[in-house]
Amino acid sequence: MFSKETREAYDLFELMEHMESQGFLSKRKYWRDYVLESYQTIGNDMYIEMYFGEGTDSEINEYHAEVRRLLNIDYDENVLMKICW
Repeated sequence: MFSKETREAYDLFELMEHMESQGFLSKRKYWRDYVLESYQTIGNDMYIEMYFGEGTDSEINEYHAEVRRLLNIDYDENVLMKICW
């Protein structure tokens, strides 16, 4: 469903758009409340290694459970995500 970019990465914004369309957190809320809080250095045209495990926020946990299902990844697996806007 989601195409891997170069270096075996997924497009983060494509994923966030899909998740929002399925009724999960909006792109803006997920970006602000999870990505910017969890990753200190974010810029355009870069890759980050993301962890889709569980934390203290139930909405984020639900979101991450669906991402793991969509990408067919294990609970403790990190995934390379491309950021490009």
